[in-house]
Order: sequence, then structure tokens, then C-alpha cells
Amino acid sequence: MQSSISTIPLLLFVSHLDYFILHTDAKEQLQKPNISVQPNDGMLGIACTTKLPRGTNITCNLYTGDAPEPYRRTWTKIGSCVFDVSPSDLQSALQSVWSTEVSCDYSVSTEPGSLSPRSDRYTVSGISLVTSTSSKPVTKPTSPPPQKTEKVTKPTPRPTRKTKKESAMFLWRHILSAVVLLAVIGFLIEHFLSHTSTADARGEKRRGHETTAQDVETVC
Repeated sequence: MQSSISTIPLLLFVSHLDYFILHTDAKEQLQKPNISVQPNDGMLGIACTTKLPRGTNITCNLYTGDAPEPYRRTWTKIGSCVFDVSPSDLQSALQSVWSTEVSCDYSVSTEPGSLSPRSDRYTVSGISLVTSTSSKPVTKPTSPPPQKTEKVTKPTPRPTRKTKKESAMFLWRHILSAVVLLAVIGFLIEHFLSHTSTADARGEKRRGHETTAQDVETVC
């Protein structure tokens, strides 16, 4: 009785360890799938191929660009999922995420919550990210007839009161400058003449003294 009770914890440990190993192996078996695109009667066949054996319930997800939610989802039991999409529908989906690439991943029904790594991205050719618009004939605008240009002569401005006042002030300044210049010239002439007359008077006085001295000597 005691031995059976003591083995219960050991059995629980072994069962949990077995479940953990199986669960880990199932996750490691979900390898990255391969993706390819082939045209098929006006449609695009996008294949998401796995390495799982036939008979395995596989749910495949198709993604556009970096969108976190799948664009399409399907399931299969033959190890490879195929998405049949129209080029226009796929182009609209790619334009909404501004990308030209698709990718896929898958999960297995026997392991709820398990999800494989996402496949390498596949660039879809012939997808334009620019929305096409209806083409309209482009009409070249006709240039307007040349207009005659007339030379416009501006009327000469009449002198204002301010201009007359400035002209009068300018004239008075010139008159005052001329008067001052004449006064300075007159002062210099007068100064020169006064010095000249003084020098002549001194010369005559000196000559008079010399004549007087000569007369005195003659008398003696």
C-alpha cells in the first residue's frame, strides 16, 4: 500500500514530462513553408507547401505585405494549400498595405495554438501600387493672341511745397557761404594793406632819421 502511494508522484511527473516532450516535438516539426505563385486560367494560384504527410489537417494563412491578419485562409489534407485569387482583388489588397509581396504560414489541427514560421516573401510581378485612372486626351492649351504694349510715360511730378522750401534753403546757404567768403577775403586784403602801409611809414621814418644825421655831420 505504501509503495503504491509513493509511486503516484513519480507517475504524475512522468506523464507531465511525456506531454511536454510531445508538445515540444510537435512545435519543432512545424517548419517554415514554401510559397509560389502561378497563373491559372486568368486567376493566380498561390501555393503554400509544407513538409507534412498527407492526411494531416492543415490550416493555411495567406498574408499581404506586413499585415498581421491573413488576407485569405484555407485548409487541406494533402500537405499543400492553394489560394485561387483574381489579380485585381490581390492588387487591391496589396495596394491597401502598399506592398507587392505575399507570404504564408500554417497550423495543425492536432496541436491547437501551434503556428509555423512565416514563409519567405514572394514578390508578385505585374502589380502596380499606383491606382490606374481612365486616360483622357490631353489638349494643348492655345496661347492667347499677343497683346500690343504701349509705352506709358509718367507725368513729371510738380514741385511740392517741401521741394520749394528745400530749394530756397539751399539757395540761402550758398548766398551765406559766398558772403562769408567775401568777408574773409576782404579781411585778408585789409590786413595785408595795413601791414604794407605800416612798413612804408617805418621806412620813410628811418630814411628821415638818416637824412637828419647826415645833415648834422655836414654842418659839423
